[in-house]
Amino acid sequence: MKRKSNSTSGLLSIRVLFAFLLCASAVSLAVFSLAASPAPRARNRPSAKADQSTPRVRLSAKNGTSPKVSDLPRIAPSVKPPLYLAEPVRRIHPPRAELPLPVQDSVQQTAMSIQAMSAPLITFEGMNQAEGCGGCIPPDPNGAVGPNHYVEMVNSAYSIYNKSGTRLVGPVNINKLWMNLPGRCQTDNDGDPVVVYDHLANRWVLSQFAVNGGSGPFAQCIAVSQTPDPTGAYYVYEFDQDVFNDYPKLGVWPDAYYMTVNQFGGTGGTFSGAGAYAYERPKMLLGQPAREVFFDEGPVDSTFGGMLPSHLDGQPPPAGSPNYFAEVDSQVNSPSLGADAMRIFKFHVDWSVPTNSTFGLGGQPNSILPVAMWAPSQCVEAQGTCVPQMGSPYQLDVLGDRLMFRLVYRNFGDHEALVLNHSVIADARIGVRWYEVRSPGSSPVIYQQSTYAPVDALYRWMGSAAFDHLGNIAIAYSTSSAAAFPSLAYSGRLAGDPLNALSQGEMQLWAGAGSENVAFYVPPVGRWGDYSDLTVDPTDDCTFWYVNEYFGSLAEADPGAPWQTRIGSFKFPTCVASPVQIASVVSRKVHGNAGTFDINLPTTGNPGSECRSGGANGNFTVVFTFVNILTNVAEAKVTSGTATISGSGIGNNPHEYIVTLTGVANAQTITVSLTNVYDAAGNSSSAVSAPMSVLLGDTTANKSVNSSDVAQTQAQSGQVVSVSNFREDVTVNGSINSSDVAIVQQQSGTALP
Repeated sequence: MKRKSNSTSGLLSIRVLFAFLLCASAVSLAVFSLAASPAPRARNRPSAKADQSTPRVRLSAKNGTSPKVSDLPRIAPSVKPPLYLAEPVRRIHPPRAELPLPVQDSVQQTAMSIQAMSAPLITFEGMNQAEGCGGCIPPDPNGAVGPNHYVEMVNSAYSIYNKSGTRLVGPVNINKLWMNLPGRCQTDNDGDPVVVYDHLANRWVLSQFAVNGGSGPFAQCIAVSQTPDPTGAYYVYEFDQDVFNDYPKLGVWPDAYYMTVNQFGGTGGTFSGAGAYAYERPKMLLGQPAREVFFDEGPVDSTFGGMLPSHLDGQPPPAGSPNYFAEVDSQVNSPSLGADAMRIFKFHVDWSVPTNSTFGLGGQPNSILPVAMWAPSQCVEAQGTCVPQMGSPYQLDVLGDRLMFRLVYRNFGDHEALVLNHSVIADARIGVRWYEVRSPGSSPVIYQQSTYAPVDALYRWMGSAAFDHLGNIAIAYSTSSAAAFPSLAYSGRLAGDPLNALSQGEMQLWAGAGSENVAFYVPPVGRWGDYSDLTVDPTDDCTFWYVNEYFGSLAEADPGAPWQTRIGSFKFPTCVASPVQIASVVSRKVHGNAGTFDINLPTTGNPGSECRSGGANGNFTVVFTFVNILTNVAEAKVTSGTATISGSGIGNNPHEYIVTLTGVANAQTITVSLTNVYDAAGNSSSAVSAPMSVLLGDTTANKSVNSSDVAQTQAQSGQVVSVSNFREDVTVNGSINSSDVAIVQQQSGTALP
């Protein structure tokens, strides 16, 4: 479910304008209230607790399993509806007087770099209005990239593509994931969707809210793929909510899936504060009933809002690290909070004793970081500093009262960092304010900040930011002006570039061919967004994938020019994937009741020597263990020697890749190779190989079987099999006896070539 620019001359600082703003706010309240949208009906808020730092803990109201996504019914593209419905913006701050323009932004980047960002690697069509909600704006486009797929969500449908842009599944109504689970998530298909890729587990997480069209009752719907294949079945969950849970945004972390919402539970359904959630990821990955730990920030400070949880890209954070929630507040919008600042809250969830979980310092932020003053756009339904578009008198919404999806966390080893962005007024236009925060877990600092608004005609807004594994930053966004249709573009900086600037230039990802024909919507307002999404390919941790909306030509068959979405990728040429890190390769066998024992197989130097029997069929198991969790291995094969692969795949331990062999001949050296190996940290290797020498009875591992091997086996006969003597149990039956001695004697005189 979803939900316009006047300018005057004179350059004014925000500090001077603030006094004007306060004086005018009372008038503004009256003016804006005339155009206020009908508020959703909310449940009564539970009574505030004496200790606001105590969380509410709930078990999932329902959970179950979905059919395979590939079996779900497709949406038949809708015909042009009689009306296009524009959903209202739900304000998280009282309306304020619009600032006289232009305003001064002390960190505005006014010059475009002479560098040129690399051209897109690929772009392809995503879903459109007919395939999504049919007759609504905005689309809420977002998506996530995985090892082999791209999953896109809009209001209120999703599709799955391969990386060449071929649609494999979809469009499918989101609520069809819950078709086996009666409840609100099954009956309501209200939207505000988010998809994230959990690279730590190689799973997909899809969500939307169920709010009965805004009237309640309210629920949050979350689905977790059962396997790495997004076209397969999902574990599905329904979590009850007390009030309207608007604008839910998810982030992946090792201990939980974290989420923020803007709550609308006040009188008449007005904004009543931020909500912070942790969902029990370990249980959800198994499809078990799961808990939700919730902190209501309304009773702490109802001016907190527009925050996001952090989302992990790349290497995991240090063990035990909390998730980092952040918001950026303006004195214009939130005068009671004081000077413009970023607020960081640490969310630590304790699944052993959930009531011991903490959010901030009793709900207050752990850190308040001053930021350069900024002017929030008050654009709502064409009122305020909005975005012009070519060929139309109607202007587009900015949604300048909150952070834009996503808040990305990276652990670079020598430092931790966050990158985030929001839309601000820059001179008389809209630009993208972005920040890099260092050391969020200890003493956070604003490492760099800037507003990207080169002096040209373009307005830039609805951004999404991310790092690659080298620390390069990319930001993608919408662009438009009175002389340009709404389009998609991106900019960026290399990690070593001068601070506080996107110094690698700008590149257009996709050129829009028409304007949003606002006159066809009821009411006739320029809703846009409400968000876009830039994610990083886990196969190289370098390639950025972006999705956002645009409009086609007004000359197309539908005069309403319904929205379309475009998906594309790009990267910095200097970024290449690091090779995967191998912890060990072993030949593994179970020795009866004595246990499992491994023979090390070095990947360099002399091959490891396997002296144990493979039985009548020559069966062996080779286990590759990697430092990071695996996300994909294209193929396992024997590249030298005589053996056949009978099976292979990522093990129950996601760090392991297990290869089972049969027909392994004796007295030879074979090489087992894995191709196109990718891990959760974005590392990749085209090939990983390990040699293994096979010589039955070579207990001394000297490449021949002789009297030394016989003597060594005889000496261990009758001993308990252990890590120090398991090689002498050549029969692999859990005991060392005359049978082992006999086999070694029979093999005496054999040797490796």
